[in-house]
Amino acid sequence: MATAIDRFLSYKIRDVELESRFRADRLQYDIGQARILTALVFLLFLVFIFLDPLLSVGESHVFNANIARLVAAFACMMAFFLIGKVTTPRKFDLAMLLVVLVIDANVVILAVVSPAEFRTLIAWDILAIFVTYAFIPVTLSFQIATALFLSFSNAVVWLVFKNPDWPAFELGSTISLYVGTNIFGIYLAIRFKLYDRKGFLLLLREIEAKEQLETAMTEVNVLQGIIPICAHCKKIRNDDGIYEAAEDYIAKNTEADFSHTYCPVCIEKHYTQIDRDGRD
Repeated sequence: MATAIDRFLSYKIRDVELESRFRADRLQYDIGQARILTALVFLLFLVFIFLDPLLSVGESHVFNANIARLVAAFACMMAFFLIGKVTTPRKFDLAMLLVVLVIDANVVILAVVSPAEFRTLIAWDILAIFVTYAFIPVTLSFQIATALFLSFSNAVVWLVFKNPDWPAFELGSTISLYVGTNIFGIYLAIRFKLYDRKGFLLLLREIEAKEQLETAMTEVNVLQGIIPICAHCKKIRNDDGIYEAAEDYIAKNTEADFSHTYCPVCIEKHYTQIDRDGRD
């Protein structure tokens, strides 16, 4: 059972150095994604701050709810600027964990100050849990920690304090909704993380193959086409129009080198005083 759970939760690259390189290479992308999310959440809180007084005129919970939203909006604004200054994946994870916990805490406060009949807020809890797993670019352990904090806290608020007399069916459905969203969110987060890492490894293999090809191409220097050679002295004309010895030309334009020796015919023709054994 434990082995099956470990396999299910396993998403990191086995090579620790490659995993660290993946996180480092992806840091700027994660920072950009996190800043977009914090900006969107900031705007969402502002929208509710202005809409709630219009839609719920005279209701006492609006003031307390807007105070909580203002605190969360301020946390988002600070996070937007501070996240851009982190330099390591670990610091980024810790910064995002703090930001998400602050936002989640304010969402719990919203649930506390809202009337018991505002059960539609549970749908916002489910959406927040889903966003935590699908879009917040931190490690899975941090995603699970923040999502479970929000799930447990709001489940206690709604089921214990707000609606202690809920029918068994509604109670079981709400609990199942929180649990099911977390299970599906964990599965989704793992799939996304595996997909990103597989893409990273494929890119590394492509870069490595390209480097190997470039290395091989630099080592292969082949003469092609028609080479102009003197019919009498056998010198070759280079690109500058100068005739040079064949061995010099080939040595300059290929990776080949020459070692001079005598063939049997030339020995007989030009060096008759030297016998086949190299003796005088």
